Amino acid sequence: MAGTGGGCAVLEAMLEGWRGKRVLIVGKPDGLCAFLTAMLEEIGARLMRADAQALCRALTAGRIGAVILPEEMTGRDLPERLAATLTLIQEIREAGVPLLLALSDAAVYPSSAGKMNETAAIGGRTRE
Repeated sequence: MAGTGGGCAVLEAMLEGWRGKRVLIVGKPDGLCAFLTAMLEEIGARLMRADAQALCRALTAGRIGAVILPEEMTGRDLPERLAATLTLIQEIREAGVPLLLALSDAAVYPSSAGKMNETAAIGGRTRE
């Protein structure tokens, strides 16, 4: 990719893969979901917003090229939300959807984080 234009060709190929693709976004129409919707519309993807019933109909019809699950996995109801998300992922896979993206915009580290701590329980470079 050295030289001029190589990176642009790769980016264009990636974008081309999304153009015209029927993408189902499951989630609230705010935050990360709103950002992804705007980005994919700009690229030229064919978007569908879905609640549980619309998702079931779309999966049954087999007309989906990708499913995006933007979810914030935090809060007291985390075990229930995680269980529901795992069930949904299983259903999407069984329906044969070729691409599933599960994303979160939850802050992993507090914005007022202190110094780096290499040995934290969650692994990797964390902050105290």
